[in-house]
Amino acid sequence: MIYLREDREVQQPPYIRRFPDEEGEEVLRFYYRVIKLADIPAEAILAQDWVGLLPLLPLTKGGKEPEVVKTMVDRLGEAREFDLLAIAHLLGGLVFKASEREAFRKRFSMFQDILEESWVYQEIIEQGLEKGRAEGTLQERRQALMDFVQTRFPEVLALAAQQTNSIKNAEVLRTLSTKLFAAQTAEEARQILLDVNQQ
Repeated sequence: MIYLREDREVQQPPYIRRFPDEEGEEVLRFYYRVIKLADIPAEAILAQDWVGLLPLLPLTKGGKEPEVVKTMVDRLGEAREFDLLAIAHLLGGLVFKASEREAFRKRFSMFQDILEESWVYQEIIEQGLEKGRAEGTLQERRQALMDFVQTRFPEVLALAAQQTNSIKNAEVLRTLSTKLFAAQTAEEARQILLDVNQQ
């Protein structure tokens, strides 16, 4: 088991699974080795000369040193391992604090255009865009529902705002809107809004 960051509780081998009955008979025993990257000196990784391990350097003991980061970036750049360079950039984000980020970021700046073409970056960007689209849809549905309530049942507007702000699922908002469109009175609308918590 490889621990990327220092963890207070390190699970030691063996891993044992027991049958979930009263006797708790052992059904699996798995032995493994614990590797804590924070305890491995950066020089040990550099000495191996394995390009695939280089992105792990910032997580090692002494791996945040400017010379170590420079060596990592230079070696990955020379090897034209731009996907690994992107991964190194991301893993460095786990350990560099706010005051250290700018120096770390500058090491990667000459590769920025290439990094942006990496599948790792593309995937992260796509996830961010998807999250943004989902949040936009949620906001649009929330606003449409509030506009409807403002027009049709202004007396329950405060309750509608309270209830809709707690909803994080666009489909739930759509269902709520459909029910509110069918409401005939403010009391029916109030009850529909109150029932949201139960659903």
